[in-house]
Amino acid sequence: MLSCDGRVITLIDTPGFFRFISNIIYGAHLSDLAILVVEGVEAGTINVARILQAFGIPVIAIAVTKMDVVGYSELRYQEICEDVNLQLKNISNNQADFPAIIPVCSLSGEGISKFEKIDWIHSETLVEVIEKARIEISPNRIEDLHFVVEGNHEVHSLSGIGTVVVGSLETGIISKNTKLLLEPISTIEGRLP
Repeated sequence: MLSCDGRVITLIDTPGFFRFISNIIYGAHLSDLAILVVEGVEAGTINVARILQAFGIPVIAIAVTKMDVVGYSELRYQEICEDVNLQLKNISNNQADFPAIIPVCSLSGEGISKFEKIDWIHSETLVEVIEKARIEISPNRIEDLHFVVEGNHEVHSLSGIGTVVVGSLETGIISKNTKLLLEPISTIEGRLP
């Protein structure tokens, strides 16, 4: 969990190394959005980008990390940007949708929630990109509600209370008096986006 300016963001950090492929896949499976963190483009970076693309997980930003190690060098940042643009050009459907490439230093928060030492960049911070993406994908209509009950072991009959269904709210908002229609996924698949 990352707390910035009163906002809490849950981050899943997966390694890029192929020997951790199951961790990468599991992390992608649990994600709504992705931030690709790079020091440069390596084989692992390309593999992770392909996995995210296969799962349909949008990459909202590419964070060029450890900028403090290179003295916040604009030249080094530009070299990495060229490499990213060349080797990861298939990360989005068109160049207009290509994710922002943001220089960051996790130790100081530079580029994550502020720009002080990197005064040559005119970009949104990582937190601003995340917030913008969250607002864009945040469901705000009851039609966007998606509550998943996995198997019959999640339905309990409790005396004096009735039937209790346990599941995961994947999208949407459930509030008091919200009425749910529970159906097998096979009956509603045609209605899902």
